Amino acid sequence: MSSTGGPVWAFDNLAVRFTVTPGSTGLDGGNYSVTITDNGSFSAFADPTTGDAITANGSVRGTIQYDVYSSTPPAPANLPAQEPGDSTRDQAGIASAVHTGEMLSQLFDGNAVIVGGGAYTFTYKAGGGTYVQDSVNGISGDIR
Repeated sequence: MSSTGGPVWAFDNLAVRFTVTPGSTGLDGGNYSVTITDNGSFSAFADPTTGDAITANGSVRGTIQYDVYSSTPPAPANLPAQEPGDSTRDQAGIASAVHTGEMLSQLFDGNAVIVGGGAYTFTYKAGGGTYVQDSVNGISGDIR
């Protein structure tokens, strides 16, 4: 299954934590550094390295950091306790759910502009295998 972020091979069920640190406009023009930490589980329907059909369930943990510019301070009360996890269909019929950018927008009352950052690492573990997606070191391992 394809998406704007690349092939979809699993569905994640995550607890998401935002850590917001005020900064100067030196952060790529942003005035906040936002680190997002995800912890949870995943259910794979395809092998992430080959695209072959598989069934795998396991844990996922990851972080991503953004430099954000916003004219308003973060308002954690704007984030619901739980985002809708069920896929919805957009006007083109493409399945989608709430993404990180949408949550950032909610956090900053619709005024968040990502101006830098983007470093990430996500580790998936299942069946004795480990699969890592990392913005610096690339992709390694497998979940089989």
